[in-house]
Amino acid sequence: MHELRIAEDLSAIVLEAAGNAKLEKVSKVNIIFGQMIQIVPDIFEFAFRECVRETIAENAKISMEIMPVKMKCRGCGNDFSVKEDRLIWK
Repeated sequence: MHELRIAEDLSAIVLEAAGNAKLEKVSKVNIIFGQMIQIVPDIFEFAFRECVRETIAENAKISMEIMPVKMKCRGCGNDFSVKEDRLIWK
């Protein structure tokens, strides 16, 4: 369950940035994950909420986006998106 570790790291970054900016409240956190990180959004959000409990980011809205993997075939030059979280070279 790597979501917990990512949530711990992200919460530390958010709280440090908020502290450096002397913020009293964090209202929104924008996150973009690459598709291949294979994160489960609900598990990540739960873990993040636990990490920021009783902090200035406790009630922050979480905006999460999963960025698809885009590739280009060296053979034919076609661009394509990876549909599954695995890639097989032939």
